[in-house]
Amino acid sequence: MKANSTLILNVDDNDGARYAKNRILRGAGFEVVEATNGTDALEMVKRLCPALVLLDVKLPDINGIEVCRRIKANPESAMVLVLQTSAALTGRADKIRGLEGGADNYLAAPIEADELIANVNALLRMRQTQVQLRDSEERFRQITDNIDDVFWMFAVPEGDLVYVSPAYSAIWGGNAEDLRQRPEAWLEAVHPDDRERIAGRWRQLQQAPHYDDEFRILGPDGRTHWVRDRLFAVRNARGEVYRVARVTSDITARKEMEALLRAAPTATRTNSWPRWRTSCATRSARSATRPRCSVRAVTASATAWATAVPSARRARAKSSRARSTTWPTWWTTCSTLPASPKARSCCAPKRWTWAPWSPKPSRRPVP
Repeated sequence: MKANSTLILNVDDNDGARYAKNRILRGAGFEVVEATNGTDALEMVKRLCPALVLLDVKLPDINGIEVCRRIKANPESAMVLVLQTSAALTGRADKIRGLEGGADNYLAAPIEADELIANVNALLRMRQTQVQLRDSEERFRQITDNIDDVFWMFAVPEGDLVYVSPAYSAIWGGNAEDLRQRPEAWLEAVHPDDRERIAGRWRQLQQAPHYDDEFRILGPDGRTHWVRDRLFAVRNARGEVYRVARVTSDITARKEMEALLRAAPTATRTNSWPRWRTSCATRSARSATRPRCSVRAVTASATAWATAVPSARRARAKSSRARSTTWPTWWTTCSTLPASPKARSCCAPKRWTWAPWSPKPSRRPVP
């Protein structure tokens, strides 16, 4: 349950003291609810989840220290701050007993207004920091708990395990609790041929806190698995390496595919025609009876066309000239007629005549 960041529960059986504290807190801008006994206080904490409980030690039904213990024992209200106050139990031993009971602070009455507000603000700042850290840790766990890779965190130079994700059990087959007790236990699952090399890298962790390597492990199913292990340095504000983070991925499928490619026959990979060559050959065989169009054929056709067109034009021009120089039929007919007055009259009057069939007019001399 998310706590109300400004709600304060004031628990005190003394009406005057409870009223005074309510007035001080409301004057500082806080929202205040009140309870007069421990039973009501526990019920209101469960229902309202306040940011802080201002709790008097002496209550009519349940002792204030017991109320504080129950609040802190409940996971839903464990983050609620408890500021205990008392006008009767003000000794050093009383303060120690209250703090050991789970209280975040202990104030002895009489309490000045500015002192009360300062303590409340200090506790709320501390709580805000705790909430941010908890939210950050929750986001971190949501990421690492839902990926297939193993995420590790080790302290340097001690080598103690700080964190390991649940994927460790799936890939390594080990128990995270056993790994925390023996941080080097993960090396026992590494293949004997790779173990010494990886152990050497791990011994040089402080000098070289980074690597990217591939090795084999014996998985929980008895098979050999290939993994890729990447190590990164985590530095503090002074630039010193105080932790290392690891990400380990299962690459068995990739290694098996590479092995299949290497095991393929050499002749199959080097002497086989490519698909496009086979397809071209097939298409050529199918179209052997059909005329094939190629670059050479197109070039020859273009050359023949370029040669044939001028030749045809020259032939048409020659034919036109031949027609223009040929005597017309009617002239030949007239010239072959007997020399009669009619024939002479139709031929003699004109010295020049037009050839109506010529593309251009040309004058012909009459013999």
